[in-house]
Amino acid sequence: MIEQIWMGIVFLYVSGEPGAGKSEVLIHAAVRAASAGCQVLILCPTGALVHGYRDRLPESEHIVVETIHSAFCIYREQDLVVQYSPPTRLRRYDLIILDEASQVEDGITEKLTLAILELPQRPFVCVTADYAQLAPVSGGGKMRSYCEGMRTVCLRSIFRTSDPVLLSFLGECRVKQPEKNVLRSFFARRELGNDLVSAVRYGLEYGREHSVLFSWLCVTNAGADRVNKAALELLGIDDSNENLLYGDPKVSAGRIKVATGVLLRLTRNLDKARGFVNGAIGEVATILNDSSFIVRLSSGTLQLVHPISVGGRQVLPCCYGYATTIRKAQGATLHAGCLFFDHKYPAERGYGYVGASRFKSKDGLFYFGRIRRSDWLPRQVSEGQQEHRSFDSESEDDEERELEANYESSAEDSDDGELQRLCMGCGRESASDEGGGSSDESGEDNAPMRSMLARESGRGDGKYKDDACLGSSGQEEGSSSGDNDEHDASFGRLCSRDDIAAVENPHLRSLSR
Repeated sequence: MIEQIWMGIVFLYVSGEPGAGKSEVLIHAAVRAASAGCQVLILCPTGALVHGYRDRLPESEHIVVETIHSAFCIYREQDLVVQYSPPTRLRRYDLIILDEASQVEDGITEKLTLAILELPQRPFVCVTADYAQLAPVSGGGKMRSYCEGMRTVCLRSIFRTSDPVLLSFLGECRVKQPEKNVLRSFFARRELGNDLVSAVRYGLEYGREHSVLFSWLCVTNAGADRVNKAALELLGIDDSNENLLYGDPKVSAGRIKVATGVLLRLTRNLDKARGFVNGAIGEVATILNDSSFIVRLSSGTLQLVHPISVGGRQVLPCCYGYATTIRKAQGATLHAGCLFFDHKYPAERGYGYVGASRFKSKDGLFYFGRIRRSDWLPRQVSEGQQEHRSFDSESEDDEERELEANYESSAEDSDDGELQRLCMGCGRESASDEGGGSSDESGEDNAPMRSMLARESGRGDGKYKDDACLGSSGQEEGSSSGDNDEHDASFGRLCSRDDIAAVENPHLRSLSR
């Protein structure tokens, strides 16, 4: 295979639909390269993806898995590209793998390309992305244009599901807006009506009966909060006590009532090596005191949760976990759950497809509320698409009408840079440094406690069957450095050359054959 080369660096773009095995291919490639003596760096946009890779890769001193922000020392969104200085440790890697590149914003893309092009060893760079899924909040056109100029390998077999009905439905939703009768036919006998409390009750009972996590996927954080409140009400949990600690302010979490069996979603990347990552779902297993407790993650790992200091006040690095947003779930694999298009206006392009493609079968995919074509717009724009809701599709729910002001932003999930700034400000080492330290923002190192928990929990199967914790968008919002059209055009010309140069790296020369 001949790969495209840009300024002496080999670039390869691997594309494919959700569940096509892109991550599995990357894992095998990393292991093979490491066995050949290469130093491998795997980059992920979120901490949840980092944990997923580390959990599946064998122990190897030749393979490092990190978030983009941590590996490339991208900490402050206001940094201009001309001020950015990539870390020198990047010079030791022969193979750099970037997963879920469709989630990378333009500002981060500029810094990534700058850093890679300056590397003297000219590494092999492999990029995977699916541009039919959600776009970054602040734009991701640069990374897409770069990928389109690379040599491309497309994976076409779907392994996440073998359900022919779901595969057919997803195949249609990916490229065009489905008709309303198609939506009604697909969700027949799996619509949960318009009474949220009754629907949430059904989900809780379904999860207990089938021993799976029943996940609600919403458009907004406010919608997810409505589902969480309904779940707490059904479980008889009262979180109105003023003495309770608040959850993470970056996801607008309210007071958290800790009780055995309550589902929580972690919201900070405090220990990526063991799974304390933004988006991980777990159940409260043991309560230590009023503000500290142990959570058993869906992977079976035990995690100590205690207050951290944010903005001068003590908060818990979590929120309730019965619902999340479709954007945060991107990259997850789910056995059962419900789609809830809670916003007054149509969701952004790709939301319907991404939400439905998280599930392993149609039998585990439910729908709440009115079915509207306008919520199923694909990323690809074409004539005849219904972009606005018809009069009879407008919600009669006054609370839902107020949600348009609460559209979620991917910036709330970017805590690698925020944590680094907080740690740098007080002279402490960052928890997001390479090596996966476990110091949190309160300055307390819980490594001994976490090591003890690791010995007790091992890597058990956990209570739930889900093989991926709920992800998140996970990037800082990058700042643009101005007009880069000339730079982009130059990239396109270089990547389309027929006279491909030889691979300079000795480790990679044998692999390229």
